[in-house]
Amino acid sequence: MAVHAFENRGPEPDAGAILAAALRREIIRADIVRLADPQNADAEVFARITRLKASPIAFPTGVAQGEMSVGEYSLAITLDVKVVSKDGRVLFQNKAFSGAGEYLAGPEPIATTENRHRALQRLAEKMMTDLHDAILQGF
Repeated sequence: MAVHAFENRGPEPDAGAILAAALRREIIRADIVRLADPQNADAEVFARITRLKASPIAFPTGVAQGEMSVGEYSLAITLDVKVVSKDGRVLFQNKAFSGAGEYLAGPEPIATTENRHRALQRLAEKMMTDLHDAILQGF
């Protein structure tokens, strides 16, 4: 099975590469199908990030004054995924494969950015394990 780079037009420039690398690692780890280059693969995975959004989760800081502060963010990703056989048959397709995770706001913007990147990596590992399992259930 070959995994192509995930198409990514979203706000996280590395998201497509992080997700594709996580799927490749899962294919190798599970050792059920063989990871191959496109020329030697029996099937190819194509994916596009259709949504990647970080949303603040606000917590009250001064309930009497009605003040809110962001202490945590939710990170949501949706993919359009297709697995195509060597002869062009669609073996698996999910236009809304999604996952979500959370990360903490940091004391400085750079810390929040680093936390978001780590959350993206964790979410990629979880989603690609789930995607791997979903793909193989279709065979």
